[in-house]
Amino acid sequence: MILDALVPRMPIRYFRLFWGYAGARILVIVGLTMLMSYAEGLGIALFLPLFSQGGTGKPDAVSASIMRVFDAFHLSFSAAGALPVIALIFVAKGALLYATTMYALRLANRTVRVLRGQLLGSLGRADYAHVIGANAGVNANLIVTEVGRSANGFLYYVRSIPPAINAAVFFGIVLLIDWHLTLVCVCMGLTVMALLRLSGSVAQRYSTIAVKESAGLTSLVIQALQAFKYLRATAVYRAFEKRLLVASEKYLSADLRASAAGTLMLSVSQPVMVLFLSGILYYRVAIQGAPIASLFVVLMYFLRIMAELFALQTSWQAFCSHIGSVEGVRTAIADADTRAEPNGSVPFQKLEDAIRCRDLWFAYADERFVLRGIDLSIASRSTVAFVGASGSGKSTLVDLLMGTLKPTKGGIELDSKDLRSLELTSLRSRAGYVPQDSMVFDDTVANNIALWRTDVGRAEIESAAKRAQCAEFIEAMPHGYDEEIGDRGIKLSGGQRQRLAIARELLKAPEILVLDEATSALDSESEMAIRESIARLKGQMTIVMIAHRLSTVRGCDRIFVLHEGQIAEQGSYEELIALPGGRFRQMVDLQDLGEGSKALGA
Repeated sequence: MILDALVPRMPIRYFRLFWGYAGARILVIVGLTMLMSYAEGLGIALFLPLFSQGGTGKPDAVSASIMRVFDAFHLSFSAAGALPVIALIFVAKGALLYATTMYALRLANRTVRVLRGQLLGSLGRADYAHVIGANAGVNANLIVTEVGRSANGFLYYVRSIPPAINAAVFFGIVLLIDWHLTLVCVCMGLTVMALLRLSGSVAQRYSTIAVKESAGLTSLVIQALQAFKYLRATAVYRAFEKRLLVASEKYLSADLRASAAGTLMLSVSQPVMVLFLSGILYYRVAIQGAPIASLFVVLMYFLRIMAELFALQTSWQAFCSHIGSVEGVRTAIADADTRAEPNGSVPFQKLEDAIRCRDLWFAYADERFVLRGIDLSIASRSTVAFVGASGSGKSTLVDLLMGTLKPTKGGIELDSKDLRSLELTSLRSRAGYVPQDSMVFDDTVANNIALWRTDVGRAEIESAAKRAQCAEFIEAMPHGYDEEIGDRGIKLSGGQRQRLAIARELLKAPEILVLDEATSALDSESEMAIRESIARLKGQMTIVMIAHRLSTVRGCDRIFVLHEGQIAEQGSYEELIALPGGRFRQMVDLQDLGEGSKALGA
């Protein structure tokens, strides 16, 4: 217990953690701090012989050592000779303080870069199911807010090192001057340690709660912004606003309690240490009869020790209030790393033969099988479509083909190579993907097509736009390809966003192009434009489509009809439409009926 009090485990644990972020750079701070401490300690110690010279007693050990150093350099120790040296020492101490502080700030900035890079990298490597299973607000809060708070925690931790070293150095000097006073220093140190452990545990607990509440608040804010149109149109924004305010109050309450713990301990610790100091002065002067002048230098050291202990407590308390963020980021990185996506080592270059699914089964965790015994072949440079009712497994099958999800049983082969053996980044870099709700970014048209690639020129971007049949509306914009399209492409129609997304994928010159219900939410004119774009691509790449509008699959080489996770029918459009009582025929008839009803209603 005594050892645990003298050498707490928490500082050692987090020193190891931060060593992983900053490495040996932490030792640079320790070295600078030690030099700064020695400079200040020496500057104060030089006053001791000056006060001793007027006395008749034997000089103490420290004064004698200083005088011997001056004698070694053939210098006469006097006020005229010592004071300039003292001034120079404190100037050097100020320079060291500046260097130490700036280096610590640089390390904090580096920690932000390292942590954010590790977090983003771990999420990028994590299994798709792990990422989509996590709350988006939690991840956003970690990346944007908690990483910065973790770096601040690192900075406060580093700032607690100088006062700890300073207090230890001054303690050693006081030990040389008057070992009888050592007991007072020990009592002061143990008292501060006890207060730090108590306040630190309280701050750590509420810091963890604050991180959790902050993540919940961020999640609600994201939801409110994403659903703002609906909330406004249905007059329920005020109800959601109340949820936001309640979440905000919970976060503020936890954050306030974490701060209050440190404030309370600081308020208590200072009077306690002043009582220690007053007691020792009373003992030395009133009881032992020692002159107050002889205690001047010792008093200065005691004041410095107290100041350093206060600084240590303040920095450590601030660090403890950030422990929740440090642990939250560390845990998120560790969890994502444990769920890293399996990856092969064989690079993918080109699809020469076919994609084959062999007895493919898939089930999400603890759920029934979504796909059951899928056997199919997609020839290279062919255009195929998956159709079927909602929940039949179309999107899941495409996710498996892209390597986003992993089969529960069975396998997928590309040119007789198991998908699990392929290096997924090389595969995905040669694949294009256009979802139903195309992702566009708050940037220029050109950057939305190129996705900020620096290895493509304007001519290549324009060529991709023409192939996707979106060059006409782009060139009609005031700034053309340099037009800012706004958040989520607010300046574009749904069809324009889809064609822009297709242009982006065509710029990659993909081997495989996946269109996931790319026309289901578009008007007839936009659908026709995209159908023409797809028709022009036929034979240039392998195209896999998911479609609810069966008019878009008329020109496909092969259509797979899925029902309850199995392939119910397959063939060309003409072959499937000719099957009497077939599922595909029924789907076509229902869509024709729907269009007729709309015409009658019009």
